Amino acid sequence: MAILAMDTVGFLQSVNRLERRFGELTSPEAMREACAHPERRDPLDHRLFVLADDVYGCGGWTTTICAAASSLMGDLITECRRFMKGTASVVRKYGMTVWLYDLVNDASKALFVGEPSDRTPLLIHPVPAQELAKRCARNGRRRYGNKREQKWAMHDHCAQMYRLAAYSMLRWGGREPRSLDIAGMMITQPWLGMCMLREDDKVLGMGALPDMRYRRVGDYIKELRAAADLDYARALAAGEVTVLDGERAPGFAEVDTRYVYDAERLIEALESLWNERCRCGELGMQGDDGDECAAASDRDEADGRDNIDGYGNLDWNDETGGSDGLCESGCNPAALAHEILMDVEQTGDKPELPLWRNPAYLQDVANSLMGPSYAGMLWLGFEDHDRELLDMGVKQLREFMGFVKDIGFLVMPVCVLSACADDQVRRAMEAAVASGKVKAADLPKYTGLSQSECDAMLDAEGRDADCADESCLDGVCDGSCGVTPCCDAPGDEEDSMMSVGASMAAVAIARMPNENLARKAALALILCEPKQYGDTVLALLEDEKPCESDDDSEVGKRAEVKTDTLVA
Repeated sequence: MAILAMDTVGFLQSVNRLERRFGELTSPEAMREACAHPERRDPLDHRLFVLADDVYGCGGWTTTICAAASSLMGDLITECRRFMKGTASVVRKYGMTVWLYDLVNDASKALFVGEPSDRTPLLIHPVPAQELAKRCARNGRRRYGNKREQKWAMHDHCAQMYRLAAYSMLRWGGREPRSLDIAGMMITQPWLGMCMLREDDKVLGMGALPDMRYRRVGDYIKELRAAADLDYARALAAGEVTVLDGERAPGFAEVDTRYVYDAERLIEALESLWNERCRCGELGMQGDDGDECAAASDRDEADGRDNIDGYGNLDWNDETGGSDGLCESGCNPAALAHEILMDVEQTGDKPELPLWRNPAYLQDVANSLMGPSYAGMLWLGFEDHDRELLDMGVKQLREFMGFVKDIGFLVMPVCVLSACADDQVRRAMEAAVASGKVKAADLPKYTGLSQSECDAMLDAEGRDADCADESCLDGVCDGSCGVTPCCDAPGDEEDSMMSVGASMAAVAIARMPNENLARKAALALILCEPKQYGDTVLALLEDEKPCESDDDSEVGKRAEVKTDTLVA
């Protein structure tokens, strides 16, 4: 064990620049100038946003800091200064890893006890200026609205702190070999990512539980991935893998082929598990239209699906049912995966299951193909006995797979992110027009889009008009809107965008052919910056050109044009 090699000096320099800029914008002189000449004041200082984004990533604290400098609310300014000074103080004294561990631990405890943390930004969700002023004057949990809003705030703050930890590992952990794995786990298995921060001696020195059994889980996941690599190599040698032809970005032909192979095998495995579950004695098929299980509601009550223990104890050596214990133990592979990983952590016992029947591996490969946001549709389909929802998740995976076949994996993550951004812009336009605040004819002036582009976006309203009322389960969007995945928080469109960015970052970390490219791509995606990702892609293509043949160079040129078109 040792200290995680984070760029603490560079981080503290960025915090210092952020504090200085924030101080300039909120100084008494700046306030007097704003009162005397309000028309000269820029509502958003771009430099402040860039600095805050560099330190805290894409999240609530960046928004709150920018809003405080823009609104000049005294209480909000004080709140932001306190948080920035606390950040610098902790990192300077104990290091970045302790600061990150403290943030995710504090947010997790707040969610567990049901009491919002005092480190939750006041603008964790957008609110009108009058409501923000009222919240600044309140104390305790009432600062975050009513009970429903408090619950959203705690949930979103916890998710954002894990994403901040992942971002920090990507941004400031370039010298630390373990930082990429930690960042990936912070997104796909947050509890494990948090435990991995204990690899830093300073975290243990601050009182973190010195339980290192989580290493068994990390090692087990690596074993599953190694077994998958061997399985793929065997299938490739046996001619069972369809090698993709056509134009491929330099170095990505193997990546594209492996993506399609894993996606096809995952779909086969999920179909097999679903059909097997529905053949169990207590479940019957409803009919040919939807393949719903007739006894789903009875099974819901019997299983107690809100309790992870309700999925039963797995009998991995069951020889009577011919189903390896999966069918009898529950319906949700993600929940079964959690049970498996917990058992590996606590006892060290590893289940003897075929690779493509192991829920732990199915969850891991689904996260590497779609990211946890989109993969959530698959697991919700199993949990709610909803064949339509499962089919929706499979359809989304097939769309990703088709994109990789036709265009390539290299630009797939950023195109998913861009599609989500376009969808959110369209929703904002629809809301503005519906509320009467903006006329449809004035949208080009506010959005910077042409009239035809605005009309096209508004015409798409019919695709998901019923989503909010009919297609959402317990407030979680099921993805039927086209591009919006299972959101991190009920009703929070902005956080959905950040969730997609983090999910695509996890896909990039898992699938990119080298660590340097994976880090750069994931960093751009988790910041929700398509242009930054495009610059990374174009730089890769430029670097590859000198060592290519004439034919390869022409392929690279066409790929560059295609990439530029997609991410521009």
